[in-house]
Amino acid sequence: MTVIDLKSASFVELMDMNRASIHHMQSFQNDMIRLANPVVGTPDVFYFHPLHASDETSNEGALRAMINGYVNMNLLEEQDDNTYRFVDGADGRYVFEYGDQLTELRVCKLKPFIMKSLTKIGYEDYVNNIVSAIDCTMMQHDYLHETFHMLEAIYAQYWGAVLQPLAVQLGYKRVSGQPLKSGKIIDHHEFVMLVYRAAKRYRMMKFVEKMESDQLSIASMNSDADRRSHLLKLEQLYDEFCTGFETSDNELSKLFAMFILKVDSYVRCKEGIRKHDVLLLECETNDWLGVWKETGKTSYLKAGLRRIENLYYKMNPWLLECQRWNRFPTLNKERGSVTHDEHCELHNWFLKQLPKTPYLKSVINKSKHLSLIRRCALELWGKGKVHKSSAKTSTENELSIVIELLKKADTFGDEQQVLMEENTFWSLVKVRAATGTDVDEKKVTVEMSSHEQVLVTSLNIEGEMGGMDEGEFDQMLNGKSSGDGDESVCNSVATTEVDCAGIIDVENMKTGGDESDETMMLDDAEKRDSVLKKLGNSKHMPFNKQALDNSFAKGEVALKNVKQMREKEIEKERKADEYILLARTYFIQERNKRRKIMIEQTRLEKSGELNRRERDDWEIEYEEDRRLYG
Repeated sequence: MTVIDLKSASFVELMDMNRASIHHMQSFQNDMIRLANPVVGTPDVFYFHPLHASDETSNEGALRAMINGYVNMNLLEEQDDNTYRFVDGADGRYVFEYGDQLTELRVCKLKPFIMKSLTKIGYEDYVNNIVSAIDCTMMQHDYLHETFHMLEAIYAQYWGAVLQPLAVQLGYKRVSGQPLKSGKIIDHHEFVMLVYRAAKRYRMMKFVEKMESDQLSIASMNSDADRRSHLLKLEQLYDEFCTGFETSDNELSKLFAMFILKVDSYVRCKEGIRKHDVLLLECETNDWLGVWKETGKTSYLKAGLRRIENLYYKMNPWLLECQRWNRFPTLNKERGSVTHDEHCELHNWFLKQLPKTPYLKSVINKSKHLSLIRRCALELWGKGKVHKSSAKTSTENELSIVIELLKKADTFGDEQQVLMEENTFWSLVKVRAATGTDVDEKKVTVEMSSHEQVLVTSLNIEGEMGGMDEGEFDQMLNGKSSGDGDESVCNSVATTEVDCAGIIDVENMKTGGDESDETMMLDDAEKRDSVLKKLGNSKHMPFNKQALDNSFAKGEVALKNVKQMREKEIEKERKADEYILLARTYFIQERNKRRKIMIEQTRLEKSGELNRRERDDWEIEYEEDRRLYG
């Protein structure tokens, strides 16, 4: 047993002896959440609003969808003259609305869009009713789609530097570096988590290797207090060890330290949703404002600023706490909480389970009874057979490959200066040089048993079918042509040539392998592009220098004037609303003044006291009004 193995054994023993304290630390977050919200985890009761045939990406569609929602929530009431009336007593209600960032942006722009109609004759009361309903609601973009964009920001910074070379090494096809444009979000999430776990595991291995044996020894620890005290000291040393790489001259170590830092925040947000940790989500998403500024996602930056204004400026403290208690819906105790936009996606999935129809109106009618349909199905057939999710495929093989590459690159090693270059990781990637060799043939070939050999020899199948070629024989047996692209069962369960083009066994990596025939190094652009094309992966992406920056700290500096900028925007919006209200006030004053004049002239005319004015006087007055009011 080596010295490193002895250190690892001592470290594991120390963790085992402090398992009670570690358990308390792990359960601390959940305990605090239950203390703040005793009913957290209780399944909620829902009312699903029916679908509405409108396109929310346009102003008109967003307006129709929003008004329809207000009618369903009993804020507005439809009148016989096809107008809407603000429901009596609704001004004391508060409605929280959530959606993706585009929906939130459209809804926030609707109020000034609607208020412009205040100056139209006869629309004042109609518009005031709708504006009163808007004032009872508060719209925010929700966290599911925000975590999608967090993942995209991580890929934007680390795809060209690290993630793409590792995807080639592992033979991953379903990741492209653009989670929101191609591929599935879950595939990109799983790949980032694989690299994240490998990097954290290797960093812990380097920490244990660096420690002195007496620092990990438990021989002098006679009580639980001594072991806990020693564990806290190790935690402090580990924290210093990790944060030291964030300012290291070794750019390779610094790059992975920054990668872990950003994915840590992303993981906390994902776990915070399931645990109903509202305060954590508020803090983490506020920290990401700097990242949105750095990565050019100005729409999410502005949406985050609007959420801050809603939470900490417009809401009273008691209303904020009420919103926090009901922030995430809970479907069942086992699955934890979900976001509202995630719940909408689930509702869409429920609707897709109904019999298909090409008519949108039929889909809308079915959506009115979706809750009843699901309830009846539960009463008639029960919950059905519960299929326990099978255990995930082990990723230890892939983790070992990534850790081996990190070891070859000497990541988290000495503090000596190492510059991160374009081919730093690409030069370490080693893939199979060729496919379709005899080795591959052996993988998909199974020898016949002795009984099968006698069977084939005795019946002389080839002689009996001598008039048929191989393709016709396959067609007779399988009912299809051999040239239609389908493969046999044997080939379908075996690893295909393209699948294994970028894969190399861990054992072969550790021993160096046989590089003459089995593997090749991607040390030039031609080999690299060839492998990327074979994998169907995205084109080669250059190294992004932002991967070396602490986007949270750098973004915080970039946000130093964001408060003043936002105040200017708010002042501009306030003035626009003020101009509309002033124009409306002036219009009402002029209308009332002219009404009085007309009433007085009508009275004088009926009494015979009205003196007819000359035509020239009317023309002079008309020209004066046109000059003043256009």
